Amino acid sequence: MSEPEMTPEEQEKCAIALDEALAMCGGNESLFKQMAAMMGVRNDVLSSVMPLDQKYRGIVAAGPGTGEHANARWVLARAWQLVTEEGQGAMAAIGQGWDEVEEKTAPVEDVGGPENLDDFPGA
Repeated sequence: MSEPEMTPEEQEKCAIALDEALAMCGGNESLFKQMAAMMGVRNDVLSSVMPLDQKYRGIVAAGPGTGEHANARWVLARAWQLVTEEGQGAMAAIGQGWDEVEEKTAPVEDVGGPENLDDFPGA
């Protein structure tokens, strides 16, 4: 039996509760390690972003990679940036990171047009 979908108010309460519970883990890096474990991030991927406070800028600047693990690495770094620089809650920052990965890695839509640029009008 599946659980009923949560209302926006319930989702907000749950996010706050998770942020508070995860904040009890210790410092921010401990928090992110626990969140990464919850997301199923492999230990080698997690190790490649630690210490986050020293590595996140380069990872974010490089942009999302290709593949699930490269994207998880980028999401953790971007979420760290959102938490430390913009004061977002950790759960919201992770969600925003995944949203940004989707935007940045979405396939380019074929809008039609000539297959060969030489066939383009005015070429």
